[in-house]
Amino acid sequence: MSRQGCPLELERFSAGYGNGDCVVRDASFALRSGCMTALVGPNGAGKSTLLKGALGLLPHANTAGVRFFGQPLDKVRARVAYLPQRADIDWTFPASALDVAAMGLYRKIGFFHRVRGKWKSEARRALAMVGMESLDDMPIGELSGGQQQRVLLARSLVQGADLLMLDEPFVNVDFATEERLGAVLRDACRSGMSVLAVHHDLGDVRRYFDDAVLFDGTVVAHGSIDVALADANLHEAFRLGPPPEDSIA
Repeated sequence: MSRQGCPLELERFSAGYGNGDCVVRDASFALRSGCMTALVGPNGAGKSTLLKGALGLLPHANTAGVRFFGQPLDKVRARVAYLPQRADIDWTFPASALDVAAMGLYRKIGFFHRVRGKWKSEARRALAMVGMESLDDMPIGELSGGQQQRVLLARSLVQGADLLMLDEPFVNVDFATEERLGAVLRDACRSGMSVLAVHHDLGDVRRYFDDAVLFDGTVVAHGSIDVALADANLHEAFRLGPPPEDSIA
């Protein structure tokens, strides 16, 4: 039974791209509210596929076992924001950083209304949170990869969602920017938001996140950082063979 306060719950969830290719298999976990949870695992494990499938963005996903805040996504879509990988974005589109950030407001103002007044102010505040306020008029195609990543995060933040689902939010950013974005996300969680983010650097995961889902096509472990990223679990997920005997308690 789904829990009403749970930001995201998967029960025996599977997803893939068709032709019998099931990338995510029988995955089950539930996020803790108000926490930063990292989705980690080896390359090709299906982490991005899990996010896209849970959000109904794939042709083959059994979303019957997916609940957001205890309900199907269509009932609470405004409470969920998604940041895709940069490779999934058309950076040649003629838009400024402010235009892209303001796209996160379209559910509030409508797709066919101009962004003006207080809505522009909200988008600018979101850009300021990620350190992009001085480049709000810059065409997105002229920004660096790290700057583009910050604009995408601003677009997600300005939605005012209760759950952020982020695919590699720290990619292509320097350490100082990573620290800033990590602090922004942690502040958001202290205000009641929840975060599920695909991430690859285990040091960063331990630095910024509360919980982790260790994933290799299915869930290997889930829980607090110390529990999920225990040596035995990492050896299983990354197929490193049995862990050293002194790491097994």
